[in-house]
Amino acid sequence: MSKLLSAFFLLAFTSLSAQTFTSTVNQLIPDDNTTVYFDIPVSGLANTIDTFYGLEQVCLNMTHTYDEDMQVLLRAPDGQTVLLFGGVGGGSDDFLNTCVSGTGMPFSSGSAPYSGTFLSYGIMGKLNNGQDPNGTWTLVVYDTYAAADQGFLIDWSITFGNDPAKPYIFSSSNLPIVKLTTQGSPIIDDPKTPVLMQIIDNGPNVRNNVNQTNYAFEGPIMAELQGYTGPYYPKKNYDFEVVDAAGVEMDTSILGMPRESDWMFKAEYLDNTIIKNTVAYEMARRMGRYAPRTRPCEIILDDEYVGVYVLTEKVKRDKNRVDIAKLTPTDTIGSALTGGYIIEMNINDDPSDWTSEFAPSNMASTSLEVEFKHVYPKSAVIRPPQHDYIRNFVGDFEYTLAGSDFKDPNTGYRKYINVGTFIDFLIVNEYSVNYDSYGRSTFMYKEKDSAGGKLKIGPPWDYDRAMDYNIPNSTNGWVWEITHPYWPFPFWWSRLWQDENYRHELACRWTMLRQSTLRTDAFMALIDSSAATLNEAQQRNFRIWNTLGNSTYAVQIDSLKSYMTRRLTWMDAALAAEQVVLPKIYLPADTVLCPGTVFDAAALNGSLYDYNWQPGPDTSIITLNEAGIYYLQATDAFGCYAGQDMHVTLAQPAAPGFSTAQVDNGLVWTFLPNAQNQIYHWDFGDGSSSALPNPAHTFAAGGTYIVALTLTDSLGCFTQTSMDTIEFTFVKTAEQASLEGHIFPNPFQDKMQIRLASPAAEAFNLQLNNESGQRILSQDYPAGTQVCTLFTASVPAGSYVLQMNMGGRIWKVKVVRG
Repeated sequence: MSKLLSAFFLLAFTSLSAQTFTSTVNQLIPDDNTTVYFDIPVSGLANTIDTFYGLEQVCLNMTHTYDEDMQVLLRAPDGQTVLLFGGVGGGSDDFLNTCVSGTGMPFSSGSAPYSGTFLSYGIMGKLNNGQDPNGTWTLVVYDTYAAADQGFLIDWSITFGNDPAKPYIFSSSNLPIVKLTTQGSPIIDDPKTPVLMQIIDNGPNVRNNVNQTNYAFEGPIMAELQGYTGPYYPKKNYDFEVVDAAGVEMDTSILGMPRESDWMFKAEYLDNTIIKNTVAYEMARRMGRYAPRTRPCEIILDDEYVGVYVLTEKVKRDKNRVDIAKLTPTDTIGSALTGGYIIEMNINDDPSDWTSEFAPSNMASTSLEVEFKHVYPKSAVIRPPQHDYIRNFVGDFEYTLAGSDFKDPNTGYRKYINVGTFIDFLIVNEYSVNYDSYGRSTFMYKEKDSAGGKLKIGPPWDYDRAMDYNIPNSTNGWVWEITHPYWPFPFWWSRLWQDENYRHELACRWTMLRQSTLRTDAFMALIDSSAATLNEAQQRNFRIWNTLGNSTYAVQIDSLKSYMTRRLTWMDAALAAEQVVLPKIYLPADTVLCPGTVFDAAALNGSLYDYNWQPGPDTSIITLNEAGIYYLQATDAFGCYAGQDMHVTLAQPAAPGFSTAQVDNGLVWTFLPNAQNQIYHWDFGDGSSSALPNPAHTFAAGGTYIVALTLTDSLGCFTQTSMDTIEFTFVKTAEQASLEGHIFPNPFQDKMQIRLASPAAEAFNLQLNNESGQRILSQDYPAGTQVCTLFTASVPAGSYVLQMNMGGRIWKVKVVRG
């Protein structure tokens, strides 16, 4: 190798070796909501950094008495920034020789004082994008919790070398992909910032690709950071409004959810399952209450992948959300003034609109008052009479609840609140073990008096801190009773518990829900299906937000399932003390009824229950005009209920009509109805009748007869008559004619004499039958007989048939007993 070539390789190796630039700072980090910037000028590097040579790590020494407050970013010469860390270490102290790189262990695996090399929260490799590294690199430091404590940055350094941080490649997802592009200004806590939103969603079971340009939605939004504590965490929540080109709010359906303008991208940063809100809300909706709808997605913010988010409906007055009447500024008197309102109990640094006159139940551990805030109408627009009305209504409820007669069903607390919503709200907060509720993130709403007018609680909100399987023994005990030590809990829940009827109603509702909606296997199935949807995307999310530490997503999901199973079991045992007895009802399982039958379930089951037919009325009485399956629910005074199906078949009219046949062209006719299994009445048109299904009838002579068949079904539902005309000419044989002409007397009395035209050539038989064919008298005669006598004194009055049988031939004549 030549000396010249050797010198070239030495120069190349030297220029690509690791190089560190250091800045000694020794400066306070302000604690007044201001951001500070610390620069390092970089020079002498190659004019391109990429995946072969580039940014390797950033190191710093910083003291602080509450590490979680610190948020630290790195800004490159081209203006791009990356989050190094934020919200780590809790209330512990200091960062000593702390380095951040594209590799290393997650911060969640370490503890303060942090020392060593940790994985950056953001993707450091995105800065190795081909830019020129020579220029100013800036450490951006922000204390997220003002007026509490100060930090001190001693020094920091930045290192470039041939083991650079690598960019993270995100190309496609099974979830919808949301691209957010700011318009020159970052998204801050307030005011809202204009952002372009583009959503890629090709539908169920179709992958979504980052580079595709056919969007399910594309348009402007106005966005801001959301939450009281949320802005302090590295992964931010975003509130946003969909607007038109002029910046006016515009209702829009997003990812298949009902049209509205106000939405939120929930970061779920504190929830390593990413599904706690989804599970809590979905189960609440299955209970029949409104709760925000959700859809998971993955977000790219200003070309940087920022993880899995959950698109969530915000609590708002809307027919598809909190469905209450619109309250206008002119609604200040009478019934118009009484609704609708949405208020919130919350502590979030926003000023309260009023506070409770009663101390919180956990006043021993908190100095905060229970605060109420206007959500709808907002504080800025609500009229004074409206403010006074809803404040006084809530106040009257509190005073009544605190009073000695609070249990009175007419004048007590039930006069003011919809107890069913309070019970369901408690159930949601208790199965989720949500200590962040009851006195915080708690909504209530009131409809006009004409629509019920009672105060309802809900919808449920904010469950990312709930179901905390990392807290030992937290599956035991009532949340309303233990309470959060800091957030003020209103006295309501402990006071309600003193009402034995309320407790029994709660136990009934829980027992009913546990048989169906809130079965343990229903929770497990929902958790499994929600986790399966996220199983691919969660891997990308936790690569960016490495909060799992040494755990895995599967372990987190299993922990959640185990936790929920234990919590549900504890609630079963706790409410078993109320000794719930379920109603018992009876219905015929299968029944055939007349159309229009009025059926009264109370006649079978008593009048102590409230009844609801589905389909049908909320009464015990139902009129059955259609066949099908009817479900009856019987509910006792405490809300315990039982249900049973009744399969109803409605009787149908029988097929009308009949057919006839003449036997051997004689006087005998047979009749066959078109319908079977009916009650029959035949009128043969000659004064005789029959109740047989398939009668045979002998007419006295040929002629015209109107035969009528009346059918009645077995239930008596339908009676109908069909008629037919029988017309025939009967040609008599000599013997028949002779027989008919020589019967005397006819009508007969005690005896009847028959004279034949000539002596009989063969032996014969005479018999007298009734119209149904039943034999009354019978007498045999030898050949040569010409005159016969039948003694008929015992024969009752009526029509009969005299029948002569001779040599296999039969002749019949109708006769009458007078």
